[in-house]
Amino acid sequence: MTQLEPMPGKPAIQSTTIWGAVATLAALVVHVVLSRLNVAPADIQSAIGDVNDIVGAVGSMVAIYGRWKATAPITTLVKPEA
Repeated sequence: MTQLEPMPGKPAIQSTTIWGAVATLAALVVHVVLSRLNVAPADIQSAIGDVNDIVGAVGSMVAIYGRWKATAPITTLVKPEA
C-alpha cells in the first residue's frame, strides 16, 4: 500500500464502540448540567447515582459489543467526501 491509497477501515462515527464510549462519557456531565439548572445538591447526587449506573452499564455493554462485532479498524473521524 502506498501513501496515496486510503487505509481500509471505517469512520469513527460509524463505530458502535465509539458510540458506547460516548454514552458512558455523557453520564459524567450530569452533575454539571444539573448544577447549572439550580437543582438541589441532594437531588443532584441521587440523579448522578442513577444516571451513572444506567448509562455507564449500557454504554459499556454497547462498547464491548461494538469491539466484539468489529470487522474493520477505525481510520477517520467521519466519512470522507467521495
